[in-house]
Amino acid sequence: MPTCLIPILLAGVVFGDAAPPGGKPQIRLGLGRLVLESVLNQLKVIPESQPQLPSVAKNLFHPIVIKTSGAAFSSGDYDNAVLTALVRLEVEVRNKSNLNPSDIGVGLMRKAFNPSNGVLADPQRLPAEQSGISDLFAGVMGFHRNRQAHQGAVVSDPKEAAEILILISHLLRLLGV
Repeated sequence: MPTCLIPILLAGVVFGDAAPPGGKPQIRLGLGRLVLESVLNQLKVIPESQPQLPSVAKNLFHPIVIKTSGAAFSSGDYDNAVLTALVRLEVEVRNKSNLNPSDIGVGLMRKAFNPSNGVLADPQRLPAEQSGISDLFAGVMGFHRNRQAHQGAVVSDPKEAAEILILISHLLRLLGV
């Protein structure tokens, strides 16, 4: 009987499912149950003809996001998980750019990734790409962080929280940390 393994790394725990001989796949759940269920619900049936899925699924979250937000997310505190990851992204950008502690939020991102003179601007990229990266980092701070920190918006949906954490993970990878 074929075996389908779907490892998902969240909060340092690897999950998987395997089909026992003559049976349906059995799912072993633990921390991060909602993320796993959300992924499986979106995929419905995972054909074995998609061998790239395991390597993609296990790398959705950056290790920094797992370390800073995994426990909060796993306990259902989605709002805190997202805000903590956003603050950590801000700290990582500030540390990598050696900018002042007074540089925060959107201003920090614009200063660090300024295509003309930003410490983190990549001169090897086209000007439009440099502006795009600056816009991505500033946009996440302006929309997600400011909405939570200053407007009291609450992230209570696990799917929305996971999507934001994946976006933050992508930005951390672009940052090279």
